[in-house]
Amino acid sequence: MIRIAIVEDDKKTRLCLQRFLEKYEKESGHKFTICIFEDGIDIVNDYRPIYDVILMDIQMKKMDGMTAAREIRKTDSEVILVFITNMVQYAVNGYAVNAIDYILKPLNYFTFAEHMKRIENHLENKLKNYLILNTNGGILKIDTNEIYYMESLGHYIHIHKKKEVISVLETMKNMEQALSGSGFFRCNNGYLVNLAYVEKVDKYTALVGNDEIQISRPRKKIFMEALTDYLGGMAK
Repeated sequence: MIRIAIVEDDKKTRLCLQRFLEKYEKESGHKFTICIFEDGIDIVNDYRPIYDVILMDIQMKKMDGMTAAREIRKTDSEVILVFITNMVQYAVNGYAVNAIDYILKPLNYFTFAEHMKRIENHLENKLKNYLILNTNGGILKIDTNEIYYMESLGHYIHIHKKKEVISVLETMKNMEQALSGSGFFRCNNGYLVNLAYVEKVDKYTALVGNDEIQISRPRKKIFMEALTDYLGGMAK
């Protein structure tokens, strides 16, 4: 599910963008959740970092798109920003807020679909390094490169990072599936380790960061194979 916000003060353009997204959704097979905002100030007020993509008009009455983008970037450095404008000179300033693209008005579906393909490619590459979790407090995005290991205790998964531990109501099976192909390995029933942080292995113990984690006997061989393959890939 891709969460998209449309921020546009012109009703005709809003409806056009929504119609284009619905058409592209059917053609691409992706699922979109679309939220509509009629001005920059509407999305900035009580903003929460729950969107994957924001399609933002630049010229709006109450708060222009560039100002809204700067406000959003104060709390959300990850969302993909794409400006909608009829003037290229406004769009080229988007680098200041890390906008990845701009779509020129008047809109046509063929051009819009080509932009969406680029946005999707960018999103896919970006999300490869992030773990997306649903928590009671909302959506939580964690950079997988910052995770040392995960520990299962009761019904909770404790995610150990360098300076903090994040606890979420999840299963180890789901975490293992979510991180498949990302350099993580389940060394025993209760631990999933990031192979990038394995400092050494001594018999049935792996030093991950500053913590010693047990490797189960049945998993020792495949753990060493996975670690060897990972280190070999890093060396290429």
